[in-house]
Amino acid sequence: MTNLNNNKVEMRNYTPHTINLLDEDNKELFSIPPEGEVPRVEEKSEKIGSVGFAEVAPLYKVELGQVKNLPEPEEGVVLIVSKMVARASNRNDLIVPINLVRNEQGRIIGCRGFARV
Repeated sequence: MTNLNNNKVEMRNYTPHTINLLDEDNKELFSIPPEGEVPRVEEKSEKIGSVGFAEVAPLYKVELGQVKNLPEPEEGVVLIVSKMVARASNRNDLIVPINLVRNEQGRIIGCRGFARV
């Protein structure tokens, strides 16, 4: 449970990765494992030409479609999702990890907060 605009809410992780919230010293404050099927945004692509040396690389126009596998809103619940899913959905119960923290190998090990997009 956490506080979102002075209301206690449950956070559910609908990304494919465990979400680790870290403090400024990279100490883990809490961790939320993934649950359920990961929501995805459909894409429609149409070839519009080619690009690159000798124009051998196909160039496509991409349009975003419907969001699939996104659970219905529930009172008192926020869903952690990808930025693409959050942007493609017109919902205020979706949040995304921000201020990502990486280890020495460049892998994401956590985040310092969440945002609505």
